[in-house]
Amino acid sequence: MPTRREFLATAAGCSAAALGGWKLLAASPSAAPSSPGDMISLSGNAHDVGKCFGQLNAAQIRRHVDDLLAAWKERGLSDSDRRERTEPFRQFVTKFAPAWEDEIAGCAEGAGVPLDPYVSFLAGKYRDLFFVEDCTSFLAVGAATADGASLFHKNRDNIAREQCAYRKAIQHSSKPAAFHATADTSDLGVMMVVNENGLAGSADVGGLPLKQPRGRGVMNPYILRLIAERAERCEDALEIVQQMIREGWYAGGNRKGTHWFFADRYGKGLRIAQNTTEEQHWFFQDDVAFSVRGDTPGAKIVTGKKGKITLRDMNAAATDPTICFTSSISAMTVRIDPDNPRDLNSVWFALPAWSTYLPLFPLSDGTPKPVLAGDYYCAGEPLLKLMSDKQREYAHRVKLPQAIVRQIANQQQELYSIAENCEKAIRAALAAGDKAKAVQWATRGTADGCTAVMRFLSQITAPGSPKHENANG
Repeated sequence: MPTRREFLATAAGCSAAALGGWKLLAASPSAAPSSPGDMISLSGNAHDVGKCFGQLNAAQIRRHVDDLLAAWKERGLSDSDRRERTEPFRQFVTKFAPAWEDEIAGCAEGAGVPLDPYVSFLAGKYRDLFFVEDCTSFLAVGAATADGASLFHKNRDNIAREQCAYRKAIQHSSKPAAFHATADTSDLGVMMVVNENGLAGSADVGGLPLKQPRGRGVMNPYILRLIAERAERCEDALEIVQQMIREGWYAGGNRKGTHWFFADRYGKGLRIAQNTTEEQHWFFQDDVAFSVRGDTPGAKIVTGKKGKITLRDMNAAATDPTICFTSSISAMTVRIDPDNPRDLNSVWFALPAWSTYLPLFPLSDGTPKPVLAGDYYCAGEPLLKLMSDKQREYAHRVKLPQAIVRQIANQQQELYSIAENCEKAIRAALAAGDKAKAVQWATRGTADGCTAVMRFLSQITAPGSPKHENANG
């Protein structure tokens, strides 16, 4: 990792060659990963983007698809029934997101799975999710934040499976907006997202009770992605959710509907609770809102600083044991830039949520391979082994040894410093009209951050072990 002095060196010294061995790969059939240092761009036509993603995550996709198809077969689902139940999803994609047809086909091709069962996998994988804890989403908007820029966060709680994060920019006649998101490595939906228009959002379990379960249609990850590709304001998101209910596209679950949270660049927040037939919604301005756990010590880290809340406060709240659980497999925090969200949003991911938060700069020429391929998630998951068997139970509060907590805090502070310096350089380059230089700084910052995090996580072991003592010098 460069020293702070090196990082503050003049932008004139930053070039593609200064990325320390990180290669830039376009989204193309030949863009399969070749080394841990690859930077992979999910920008281009839908088929090539899908194929690139499928090649990168082929092992997980094949495993997850095989497991789900086997489970369905054990429950007596025939191939003809599977295709019939997949049809509403196919119709949704054709009507609302035609680019996804090519992306899905490319992903299946890249992963080496048959297209027909892969479409069924995407349509049906979220029907029987096992949630012990609701996910936690929260926001701070307007005068509640230190500088008036909207802040948004989500901790995703779910069963453990590989997670990825990325920026995706599909080039298609429908002109979908580019976005940052995180989700499973095996599908193309999103769990939380922020787009280039300056709208951030999440979809959680915990909406209105289901009076009329439908069991057919489209689940949250794809409705949220549709919103990410189409919407700019909270009002746009509400209109799309209402349309999904009105036209019967929303499939719902078995007992509860969906709890949506959104924040936009205009200083507005939105909460929606829905089932298959109705919704209730609330707008927020100059305020803080939590989907759940708003009265916990973790939440008070944010609510207690109302009027002065920063992105660091959001991350601190999200990692508090009253909000962060062993089931918190991913997290995203964003500061939405009110003037230039496309280039200057501040987007941070932790995979899993108890790991170190990593910045992905919007202008970066790609996403680091470890973040896109699930290696970042796998590197952080062993932190759970530092806890007792009781603590490692599903949805138990994360309480790591204090020595490890201090190491994580020190590493996080270094990442904050690097990101702040990089953001200053990016803004200076944009102000000077040098977009290419801004892209170089963003790519360098993203690459260096990932290198630092992966090195740090590889060194963490249980206190008292030789590796642990060496890591502490």
